[in-house]
Parts: sequence; C-alpha cells; structure tokens
Amino acid sequence: MDLLIAVEGLDGSGKTTLAQALADDLKQFGNTFLTRPARESIRLFREISGDNGKGDVLYQDVVPGPFRHMAYIIEGAVQFRYLRDEYAAYDFLIFDRWRQTWKVYCGPVTDHAPWLERIGDQMPRPDLLFYLRVPPDLAAERLVLRGDRWARVYDQAELLAKLRRLYEGYEQEMDADGAVVLDGSESPEKVLKLAMEHITDAIVIR
Repeated sequence: MDLLIAVEGLDGSGKTTLAQALADDLKQFGNTFLTRPARESIRLFREISGDNGKGDVLYQDVVPGPFRHMAYIIEGAVQFRYLRDEYAAYDFLIFDRWRQTWKVYCGPVTDHAPWLERIGDQMPRPDLLFYLRVPPDLAAERLVLRGDRWARVYDQAELLAKLRRLYEGYEQEMDADGAVVLDGSESPEKVLKLAMEHITDAIVIR
C-alpha cells in the first residue's frame, strides 16, 4: 500500500461520492480499493436492533454510543491486522469514513479508555485525511432530496438539530487532526479536482 486516504464528513456532505470518485480516478496511477472501517460491527448492530433500512428504526438510536465506539475501535484494529496482506497489494487504499466518525457520532468511550486508545493506535494514520465541510442546512436538504433514512425517521427540526450537533463535533475533531478541508458545497467535479491535486502532490513527494 503506497497511500492511505480517508474521507470524512457528516451525512449529506458528499464524502461517499468523493471516495468513489477517487477510487475511480486513481486507477490511472495504480490499483485502488475502496472500503469502510468496522463494516461488520455496523452490520451486526443493524441486525440486532431491527434496523433493516426500511422501517423507522435506526441502530444509532438503539445501541448505546459508547458501546458502538468500543466495538468500532476493536474491529478497526483487527481489520488492519488480519487484512494486512490484502491491503498491502493495493497502491491506494481509500476509506469512506475514519476514526473521527466514531468520536463525533458515538461520543467518548466511557470505560477502559486508555486501553481502547492503545488498541486504536494500532490503526495506521491516513497519509491524507479529507474533511468535506458543508453547512448543516445544506446537508439536511441533500438528505431530504435523496430520500435518506434519516430524513424519513426524523422530522425536519430533529434532522437539522442532529446535523448541527454533528457539524460542531466534526469542526473540533478535524481541526485537531489537521485534515485537508474541502468545501463540500461545491460541485462534485470541483471537489474531486481539488482532492486529486493534493493526492498528486503527495505522490510526487513520496
């Protein structure tokens, strides 16, 4: 693996669109692989909470945040341990979300925090961490337009309040982690162009 790239941002920021576009665009430079951290924990939480993606149940509102955070940290570290050889075969490993999501969406770990921090440190740091910043109002508008589950489960006031809280959390986390901030309110094409410029610079430096 030559370059590990992570894309972060609240729901409706365009991060999944950017991650997929990067995976497609970077094929001209080498083998790419797009994934998410802690996918199995999310799948399990959905299953045991009755969140089938069609009803009015969201696993995030059922499974306690600190417990989810613990599970994600452990799976994230295990993921890199057991998939190390597979990941090493790719020139570009792209993650749709990273550890900041867990902190922002789940809140702090309340039990055994020092041990979990040590486990989490087994995950490598991204070579490039992109943060798509969008105003909560725009994120809410996008979620409504695409018929997102959040827009179906929460009313407009609840959705906006949740996104504003998440936005504040991301602003704190991303400022501390020195992420490359991209304006998510721009067109997907412009966002991709700016991200690729940063990646190209990183490739040249390496």
